[in-house]
Amino acid sequence: MSLSLLSPHCNFFQVHNLFALKITYTKSATKINMALQIPIVNTKDITDTASILQMYLPSVLYSTCFNDDKLPFAVEVQATEIGHLFEHILLEYLCYFKLLTGEKSAEYSGVTKWNWEKDPWGVFNITINAGLDEFEIFAQAMQQTILLTQYILNEYNPNSLALPTQFLEGPSVQPVFDQLER
Repeated sequence: MSLSLLSPHCNFFQVHNLFALKITYTKSATKINMALQIPIVNTKDITDTASILQMYLPSVLYSTCFNDDKLPFAVEVQATEIGHLFEHILLEYLCYFKLLTGEKSAEYSGVTKWNWEKDPWGVFNITINAGLDEFEIFAQAMQQTILLTQYILNEYNPNSLALPTQFLEGPSVQPVFDQLER
């Protein structure tokens, strides 16, 4: 997926046979409807989640997480809903790309909700406090979030494509995935 595929006017993405995203932007917030297309909804069924994050986005393990059990995200990630994982990865990449612009600090927040009595099983509603005002940063963060989430879910679904990695160079730069190559 290239950045050119992500625009304020293109708001639906099908990610192989893993999940679909419907994205709705406002000036200062973004709503993401994530529909899983695999028979799992929780990271407890993907044992390598934490180790993949440690390898490719270790800072996310130290991000603040507000959950019912008051667990740090490094613990929560071992048994959390995939939509919640997607939210945290996106928030971390938002901070990462904002800092690359030269900003001294970056802080974003999000909320993931689901109601499987109202919505189909496996549907998550994610709200992020970044919108059209920061679309360029958001597009970069979303691209990387989709690729990293796809890579994690490939651990559950080995028939999906594995992603190549490319590392950015520079001070304090986390490794990120480059475009999907076939």
